[in-house]
Amino acid sequence: MFLGSDSGPEPVAPISQPSQLQTGAISQPSVTETNETLNVSGTEDDELVTLNDILRGKTAAEPESIAQALTHTPIESVGRSISLNQKFRFINQLFGGNTAAYTQAIAELDTLNNYGQALDLIQYRYASQYSWDMSSDEVNELVEILKRRFA
Repeated sequence: MFLGSDSGPEPVAPISQPSQLQTGAISQPSVTETNETLNVSGTEDDELVTLNDILRGKTAAEPESIAQALTHTPIESVGRSISLNQKFRFINQLFGGNTAAYTQAIAELDTLNNYGQALDLIQYRYASQYSWDMSSDEVNELVEILKRRFA
């Protein structure tokens, strides 16, 4: 049919009159115009929140990303919240490659009751014993984990 010499049926010209089919209860939606703006905060001086912001669930008080939100959630155990990469970095950089000392320190940090005790233990025992640079990245990461643990 498509490859043969027969071109097939002739196309039908469109009809200029509307269809005679019954539409029943179908009606056209009514459109009303409004000049109202959406102000979620309630006052005129605050920044207007767009519909796009509302649908994304983004407001000024919420964190920017899921990663940021997860970094501030409390944790139950220091040992379980340390990643494998962090563990090796802590052992090598903070504890001079001594795995037993790292394991003992983390177990001791998990038994403490508050952030102050944990910070004192780090500063007065481990930092002096292993000559930590308290401004190093590894120490800062460990302190951030402790903040989350006792938050």
